[in-house]
Amino acid sequence: MLERRLHRFVWILAQRQSVAYTVNCPTQYKECMMAISIFDTHKFVRRMEAAGLTLEQAEAQADVLTEAFTVNLEALVTKEYLESRLEVRFAENQAYMDKRFAEQQTSVDTRFAEQYAYMDKRFAEQKAYTDSRFSELRSELVELRAQVDSNQRVFVWTQAIVVAAVLIPYLERMMAL
Repeated sequence: MLERRLHRFVWILAQRQSVAYTVNCPTQYKECMMAISIFDTHKFVRRMEAAGLTLEQAEAQADVLTEAFTVNLEALVTKEYLESRLEVRFAENQAYMDKRFAEQQTSVDTRFAEQYAYMDKRFAEQKAYTDSRFSELRSELVELRAQVDSNQRVFVWTQAIVVAAVLIPYLERMMAL
């Protein structure tokens, strides 16, 4: 029985060593892992035997707990790892936001350019309309001026005829006197 316990103790020490060193992690975290991964399987087996379990049951439970600690340690995340992952995620989010803002800015600039082009087109159309209206008014004004000039000539001739018709007989009478 003592030989078997000694053999088991050596196996437990080897198991304890494997628990500490089978964890796949970067070398800078080994000290942290060692502090967490020390699980005294021999002490655990002794306690379980003292509690009334058989040696096989206690060893099985020690094996299960050793595996659980190993799995948990493999999944252990350090603060530095989290910070580095967060920095990566923040950088990705910042790049995404910068891209989206650039796309939005391009969209806004495009829409403003379209609006400016539309306004320029409308102003050009309005200017062409206004120019055509002024041209029409000028031609109407020229026609009216020509009509006024012809009417004025008729008026002047009519006045000349009236003056001649009235003044000439009057002047003849005055000369006869």
